[in-house]
Amino acid sequence: MNPNSHLIQDGTTSINLDTKRLSLSGITLSGVDGTVEPISDEFAVGFDIIEESDFLFLKENGFTPISGEIKHTGTITLSSALLGDIVLGDFDVGFDPSRQSEDASGFFVKNTVDGLLDDLIIFDISNTESLEISEMDISLGSADLLISEEFAKTLLDNGLAPINLKGFDLGDAMINADFIPSPAG
Repeated sequence: MNPNSHLIQDGTTSINLDTKRLSLSGITLSGVDGTVEPISDEFAVGFDIIEESDFLFLKENGFTPISGEIKHTGTITLSSALLGDIVLGDFDVGFDPSRQSEDASGFFVKNTVDGLLDDLIIFDISNTESLEISEMDISLGSADLLISEEFAKTLLDNGLAPINLKGFDLGDAMINADFIPSPAG
């Protein structure tokens, strides 16, 4: 482990889903549970970043993800006439350089609630509008939530999408977190 690395400790990830676009697939947002206040009123809901997070990064020369995931609590419930209620949440945000593209930052959002979409990467996160790092906190500015290849396939396979929606912008996210020097640092 790099002695200069930092560990995400706590904070809030705020999201705003485009419910009009979501309804194009016959899906509605029907509830939230265990969420917190979002960082600003530009967002609909916040998810608490928990201490079990093991996301490590370097802040020298900008921001360099190393490993791990930013773990959250809280759920949203989506409703579909075809599949009934789908609960998503207790999200993990991780980084995979192989997911980087012209539109995607390499960060992704994975659902960890048991059910139809358990352990499925549901969103890729676009490149952020801004990145601010201070002595002990980080703010990843607003970024688009892009439907992942995995989620797009699930939507298509279950008749919830007439076409492959990979990369479709379904909302926005912003991460504000506190960090500490990594325990091995």
